[in-house]
Amino acid sequence: MAKAEKFGGSQTGRQGRAERVVSAALKQFLAHGFDGVTLDDIAISAAVETDVLIHEFGDKHSLAMAMLRQIEYQFMEPLVARIADSPVTPQGKLVGLINGLSTVAAKRSDYVVLLVRFGIDFKGRGDELEERANAINAQLVNIADGIIKMGALRGSFRTDIKRADLATLVIGSLNGLLLEWWRRGEEVNGVKLTRALRRVILRGFEDATSKEEFGVSKLFPGHHP
Repeated sequence: MAKAEKFGGSQTGRQGRAERVVSAALKQFLAHGFDGVTLDDIAISAAVETDVLIHEFGDKHSLAMAMLRQIEYQFMEPLVARIADSPVTPQGKLVGLINGLSTVAAKRSDYVVLLVRFGIDFKGRGDELEERANAINAQLVNIADGIIKMGALRGSFRTDIKRADLATLVIGSLNGLLLEWWRRGEEVNGVKLTRALRRVILRGFEDATSKEEFGVSKLFPGHHP
């Protein structure tokens, strides 16, 4: 759980309330969506007075914005760091993206799913909530696009499909896998599914390179979320 200072708390009592409010808001927004949740619902779930919640966190719009900031803090920052630490090759960076998303999801799948939910809930609103959610999703696609561009320039990745389409395909496939993992829980082995998707994506990107360059199991053994 993120530190309460992310929400402006500085005293022990306020920090405790912040943690309860964050947890309650996360569960309520995931279960019922933005429009299906009231501040009273969150306050009751967090065991705080609604007036106190409003005083410390603002209205529902402000609380949703705070949740988007938490997604950036809990989800995007670790992902970017994971990619930065991955091998400096197109394949290495793509593996870093795939492994990074699944690793973060294994620890904080709720934030990954909330980003998808908010992307749906805020579509068409035309306000800063939609803009912020779209910006986070666009960052994911742009990361994939940059990796694919590197691979295309180096002759490692196929160029017969538009780069933007490939980037969208990668992120969409990962989102679908992570949603299914979150939905079904222990029924599926998320690590094995990630390995399978990683191999399928890398093989699908193969173009001019030799098969030896895509010996994924040798180049990138193991996956440990």
